[in-house]
Amino acid sequence: MASTDEPTTPVADVASSSSVSSSVATATTATPTTPAVPAAHSWCDGFAKGDPITPQSSDPGSAAIAGFEAAFYARDGIKARSFGAANTQLGSSEQIAAGAAQIPENTEHCVLALPAGEEGTYSVDIFERRPDGTSVQYRQSIVTTPAPDGFARIVAITTREGQ
Repeated sequence: MASTDEPTTPVADVASSSSVSSSVATATTATPTTPAVPAAHSWCDGFAKGDPITPQSSDPGSAAIAGFEAAFYARDGIKARSFGAANTQLGSSEQIAAGAAQIPENTEHCVLALPAGEEGTYSVDIFERRPDGTSVQYRQSIVTTPAPDGFARIVAITTREGQ
C-alpha cells in the first residue's frame, strides 16, 4: 500500500487546534454514542503494528479512538468532539467537521491501535482508501483518560514520527 509522508489533510492537525469553544464543553458532558460502523476493517490488518479497532472494542481507550474516527469520517463534528475530554484541545466540533470535509466523500478508513508506553497512550495508524484509488496513512499518538461513566475520553492527538 502506498502512503505519503506528508498527507495533505492530516487528521492529527485538524484535531490539535488550541481553541475549544464553550458550546463544545457542554456537548462533552453527554455520554458518547457510537456511530453505526461495520465490523473491524480487516482490509488493513497487518499494514502496521496494532489491531483493527471499532467503537465496540472492549478496551475503552480503543473504543473512544475508533468512535472519534468513525464520527470524523461520517463528517459529524459534534459526535466526534463528544469523544474528547472537556479540557482537551481537540478543537471545536466546527473545526473537526471542517477538517473532515477536506477528505473526499466515500473514503474508507481503517484504524489500527497499539497500547504504547503509559496507560491510556496508543500508537495509532489510520489508513484511507480514497475513491480515486489513492491511499493515505496517518501516524498518530493518542492519549485517553478514563471517564466516570466507564468510557474513555481523548485528551491529546499528535502526529507520530517513524513507524
